[in-house]
Amino acid sequence: MAKHHKDSRNTAKLNGWNHGTNVGKIVKLVGKSRHGKNRVREQGERWEVIGERSEALPSKSSPAPFLLLQTAAPEHHIRWVSLQRDPDFMIEMVDEN
Repeated sequence: MAKHHKDSRNTAKLNGWNHGTNVGKIVKLVGKSRHGKNRVREQGERWEVIGERSEALPSKSSPAPFLLLQTAAPEHHIRWVSLQRDPDFMIEMVDEN
C-alpha cells in the first residue's frame, strides 16, 4: 500500500521557495544512478515543480540551483533535484501544450 504524504505546495510558499520561472511546470525525472532509477520506478517519472532554491542545500553535494519537486496526489512524494550535475536524476521539461 502506498504511503500518502501531505501536499507540500503551501510549505514551499511559506519558506519562500515558490518563486521562480519553473514553479508550476511539469517535469520528467530520468534516473541516472541505481537509486534514481529505483525512485522513478517506485514514484513515477512525472513531477510538478513546487519550489526553487538558488542557494546550496546542506544535505546535498550537488551545486545550486535546485528544484523542489512533488508527485501527483495521493502520494505527494517530494524531493530536491539539482539542475546541474545531480548524481541521481536528469530533469526533462514536459511540454503541456
